[in-house]
Amino acid sequence: MDRASLEKIFADFKPSRKESSNKQYALRLSKVSEDFNKDNPELNDDYLNDPEKVFDYLQNKKGRNDTPLPKSTHANILYSMIEYLDAKGKTELAEKYRKRKEQIDEAIFEQYNSGALSDNQKHQFIPLKELIEMITKLDDIIVCDSFHSDYTDPWTRHELENAQLLFHLYLNYPSRNEYGTLKFLKWNNYRKMRREATIARKKVLDDNYVVMKYDGTMILSISQYKTADKYGIKETVITDPFVRKLLKARYSSYGETNLFVLPKTKTPWKRHTVSQVLTRWSKELCGKSISSTMIYKIIIHELSLTHKKEIHDENFVKAEEVAEILKKFAAIRGHSKMIQKKCYSVKKEELQDK
Repeated sequence: MDRASLEKIFADFKPSRKESSNKQYALRLSKVSEDFNKDNPELNDDYLNDPEKVFDYLQNKKGRNDTPLPKSTHANILYSMIEYLDAKGKTELAEKYRKRKEQIDEAIFEQYNSGALSDNQKHQFIPLKELIEMITKLDDIIVCDSFHSDYTDPWTRHELENAQLLFHLYLNYPSRNEYGTLKFLKWNNYRKMRREATIARKKVLDDNYVVMKYDGTMILSISQYKTADKYGIKETVITDPFVRKLLKARYSSYGETNLFVLPKTKTPWKRHTVSQVLTRWSKELCGKSISSTMIYKIIIHELSLTHKKEIHDENFVKAEEVAEILKKFAAIRGHSKMIQKKCYSVKKEELQDK
């Protein structure tokens, strides 16, 4: 049960999982094992056979500054235990831990109070109409490759083009920061890659792609994201005409390579680069720092209000259409409709004192 052994167990169980995730799972579980094996010369997993004892331990465990263990940490430790027990083939025992984790997850949803905004998020939140106006303003700066006189510097121009593509992607296909790691890939190469993954019993691919089919179809294929272990590869056909236009132009210039690279070093973006670009240019254009998460909250807030209105007015056909859009966006982001409602649908009263 030492950390290195645990890392190997997690890695062997799910070879496609990121190494960093395996390290985190091993770290959490090894710390708990040390607490339960203080009198043993070697760490063992016998303590896991008594779930109630483990649950009491977690319930009473203290976090930093002697405060109660955060519920998110509580849930993460339980998940590490579940993955370990599944890897060991102890499925019935794992199910007991899984049921407890479901209850902790529910408590987390309640704690966050249906997507409650922090004080800073309240300040940054804008209506969907203003978000669209900001993106339109960005589009107006980049008209027919003739930039506004204030943005003629080549590095600035390059970043503005990246910001434009990002904002339109997140407006139409809202998700997390994984779009910063997108790569172009031809359909034949993608199909071959998927076949190889199936043979190797891999649930996901190693990278995120914009797949270009010969008939003009474009597909967002996302494998590396927060909930990939649960939802696997997310595939979304890109239908928005303007997003397609931007991607087609970029693919014609770059071919099968990363969509986003740093202009001076030519190195691919990291996920955090998405936040940097989005917040920098939203601050420049509308005075607000708008992240990918904030874009999602803005969109889901607007759709949720529309859905409630249509239900109230008994316009059930329209309500079903909006519900389908909400369902689609939940799938694009990679979570359930329950989490979408609980964690991302902003309450109206939160914005009243904004």
